[in-house]
Amino acid sequence: MEIQQVSVDNLRVLDNSRIRAGLSADAQVEELMKSLKQVGMIQPITARTKDNAVVCGNRRLIAAKKLGWKTVPVIFMNDVDDKDMFLMNLTENIQRKEISSIEIGRMCAGLIDGSLCGEKLSLGEIAIRLGETDNRIRTCIAIFSKLPKKYHKHIAYFGGKKRTDGKLPESTVRALIYAQNQASLKNDDFDILVEATVKNNLQPSQIEIVARLVLREMTVIEALEEVKSFRLLGMKLIIHKASLERLYKRYKVDTFSNLVKELIEEQDPNAVF
Repeated sequence: MEIQQVSVDNLRVLDNSRIRAGLSADAQVEELMKSLKQVGMIQPITARTKDNAVVCGNRRLIAAKKLGWKTVPVIFMNDVDDKDMFLMNLTENIQRKEISSIEIGRMCAGLIDGSLCGEKLSLGEIAIRLGETDNRIRTCIAIFSKLPKKYHKHIAYFGGKKRTDGKLPESTVRALIYAQNQASLKNDDFDILVEATVKNNLQPSQIEIVARLVLREMTVIEALEEVKSFRLLGMKLIIHKASLERLYKRYKVDTFSNLVKELIEEQDPNAVF
């Protein structure tokens, strides 16, 4: 395919692109600017022939504009409709792990209801095109639709498993939504739980314990205090490995969090550590 130098002003971004998700201020744009300064744009932007709409490379275009570049290298593609364009963009960013579950959920929901490109796709079709499972796409849509917008900035990139810089991995967000539904948390209580999760690095199993305690008629704040005490107790029990192993064997579990959940369910007054 021929690479052409095209004026940055001649390239256009569709209204429903990822830029509208607030990524123009993303830290990765700054990283791209540094890379462009050092080595130039190694990978050309991909655009659609009929209207110069960017298929892949929105953030590269933003970085180039911020650097004052007048032109960028572009590869043009023929016969690409809006549906294919958005799916190609999603696929590229999922492969690079440069997109959050929120963004995937937003775009997939738009493809399903037809608001993104005027054509409705089934969840199964989207999953096949993206190379993901139906359940993974369904989870992303649930995260986008059920997690309050003010927390979207805390969501880690798709596929990220470790918590970094206050970002919540997908498994943690799933646990938060599950807790909200299971314990019927009101907005204020859910706010408290999310803030505590970000601040204290709560794990999914600990969030589930909070939900179970709330169902036992504790407040969220009281439940969080209990989880904190469980964590301290767990640290102490590690020293007394024999006692901990007896409890694991008795309740047929292999982690301290699962042990706590069993004790909450059973409410065993004889469970003395």
